[in-house]
Amino acid sequence: MMSALAAFTMAVGSYWRSTSGTQCATLAANQAVVRIQQRLADTRRLGYCRAGGGGGAGAAIVYWPSDTNGDGQMQFTELRVLMHNPTSKTIELYVPALLGGASDSAWSVTAFRDPTAVDLLTAGQTPTTIAARVTAATFAADQATSTTLFPTFQFWLEVEQSDGTTSNEYAAATLRSPASPS
Repeated sequence: MMSALAAFTMAVGSYWRSTSGTQCATLAANQAVVRIQQRLADTRRLGYCRAGGGGGAGAAIVYWPSDTNGDGQMQFTELRVLMHNPTSKTIELYVPALLGGASDSAWSVTAFRDPTAVDLLTAGQTPTTIAARVTAATFAADQATSTTLFPTFQFWLEVEQSDGTTSNEYAAATLRSPASPS
């Protein structure tokens, strides 16, 4: 009887050890999704979106989370870039800071939607990692320019698990209002 109980206890312990890594990796992948959704749900406007996923430059989205000074214009320091770094396998958040006495100039909608916006907002800046072990990512923005439909940011993440396999996470964040200012 005691040997059967010991064998059962060892089997349960072995199972817990073998599944704990998978559960932790799944939780990490879900946490990455939630972190991205939290940053974009209350955003005022989506800008340039680079799809990524094909080698080379990682996926990226430029966005305006809030009008911190209440002037109705997008300033450099009010903008954000969420970007996949394929080299470090991370999703990084860039919060631009003024460097070398630069002024906090207003951005036009055209500049905000231009592919060069990613480079302009990330050059010389230090990102914050918000998700790790992301081996691939694809981003898409729908209705980003609509003044009547709520824009949606869709994304796919491939997250590396502790056992060497990968999991796929698909999600979206719908903004709470149409694009503004026009």
